[in-house]
Amino acid sequence: MHANDAKYIPCEDTPAVAVARKHEVAFLRTVLSQNTKACRLIQREPANALARFLYSSSLPGVTYVREDPLLPSNISYDVSICSELMKEHVSLEDAQEVCETLCAASKQAVCRLQKVRLTDDNKTDVVLQSVLPSGELQLLVWRTNSSLITFRHLCELRRLYATHAADDVGGQHFNRRVFCLLERYRALGGPTYQCSVTQQSFDVLHREFGVTKECFASPLNRNAALYWSAFADTDRFFGSQGSFYTALGSALVQEGGSFYANPPFVEEHMQLLQEQVALILELPVAVTFTVILPTWTDNASYEWMRKSQYTKLHVILQPNRHEYVDGNQHTNARKTMLARFSSSCFILQNSLGSAKFHVDAAKKRRLTASFALPASVCSDE
Repeated sequence: MHANDAKYIPCEDTPAVAVARKHEVAFLRTVLSQNTKACRLIQREPANALARFLYSSSLPGVTYVREDPLLPSNISYDVSICSELMKEHVSLEDAQEVCETLCAASKQAVCRLQKVRLTDDNKTDVVLQSVLPSGELQLLVWRTNSSLITFRHLCELRRLYATHAADDVGGQHFNRRVFCLLERYRALGGPTYQCSVTQQSFDVLHREFGVTKECFASPLNRNAALYWSAFADTDRFFGSQGSFYTALGSALVQEGGSFYANPPFVEEHMQLLQEQVALILELPVAVTFTVILPTWTDNASYEWMRKSQYTKLHVILQPNRHEYVDGNQHTNARKTMLARFSSSCFILQNSLGSAKFHVDAAKKRRLTASFALPASVCSDE
């Protein structure tokens, strides 16, 4: 099976595999750090650099057979890693060698995970415990390992599970599957790559442009009831439709509608999304796309969005004047994070979409206002 096969779903994780993968990701982070000592940008945030690498290597490929849902076992050249190394006067050949070293280490990690999977008896239960007397925070505990989640998020996952986990009507596997879900996103790291617009902004998108479909979400951080996410194997029990990149031929896409896409800010993802959006806008049905991207004016996919005939609205959100919902909101009470960079919100429509949800000055004002922060929150740092 290939990564571009919409039906591809890896073997379901056990807690032992989920925990082992998290340790393997930490190992890869060390490998990346040791091989990029000359690069201050990577050394400053190795977790985010590795998250970018994992995101870019997970994109659909023609010949790449995935052996693990997160870790690559093929050679993958990460544009961001190569670019940042070259800024420090590392040659392209040496930068690519860093990626090859990281991929080789990842392949070894995948082999070790396969051994864990084959030898795991999966007999130890995952136990739910309260952290505070109020019960506001909960712990899912497996042996000596634990994952934190707020009571509110746990209740929402339980609601989704009751609807979508048809193979477990009695909820016998709920704790185990939530634990594996939490460990997966914890292993991936890079919480800034799992952010979303605030509920206030999404409500405006829903009301003004009919947005009901979210292309890049997770069971832990989503706005729409209908959503796609990175990991079908863990997320499908909680309503995910799987990867948006494999959904082009699905009825949910072919019927059109209003989509919201806030992809990982990784060049490869942005490029593939742009290609997907262009194809969907050509469908003979009403289509509206809201796309959030960093304002990278030297990026080809950004420039395509800015100049496209389909773009009806482009709002630039200034640094320190807008915020996103934190990708780790399920672990603490701090739900939002201030955006220290400029973002762009694009509204793209085909003719039928424009006729259904026409863009005008009043809608632009309401959408822009939904991103604005109270004066007490704004920062000029």
